Amino acid sequence: MSGLVGIMGDTHDNLELTRKALKVLVEKGVSTVLHTGDVISPFTAKLLVKSGLKIHLVWGNNDGDKVKLAEILAKGGGEVHGEYALLTINNKRVFLTHYVPPQLLEGMLRSGACQVAIYGHTHKPEVKKVGGGLLLNPGEVCGYLHGKSTVIILNLEKLEAQVLTLT
Repeated sequence: MSGLVGIMGDTHDNLELTRKALKVLVEKGVSTVLHTGDVISPFTAKLLVKSGLKIHLVWGNNDGDKVKLAEILAKGGGEVHGEYALLTINNKRVFLTHYVPPQLLEGMLRSGACQVAIYGHTHKPEVKKVGGGLLLNPGEVCGYLHGKSTVIILNLEKLEAQVLTLT
């Protein structure tokens, strides 16, 4: 697996921008996507798995039929982790959630509990160095609240992240 990971969230059923986000992530050489939740509907989950990318998802506060979403992701090779996940990817510990106050995530980074802490919910992109790690928020794919559709490309080998603006 390459050291590049795609991070996206708050897709909120915007199929056009979700397609665009997935296309950009594939073009950048990503094979794994961490989704911070608020997929919303099964038809958007189907779009995620059709991308061929390995999808890791945590629940957002607006996700609808969780049973059906989990079923679709599992059939497509994705994983739903519940409210949060602590994953090991390329020997790095990555914490993924929809929303935990950023101060708690900063504490996790400073303590060394993880090297990368990712959250969503605010719809505002963030890349912040904390201790020896990174605090990340991909913003929103949907573009509904702030008028910009964004994702993050994370280079785990270098522990560097870049926000990509799609609109």
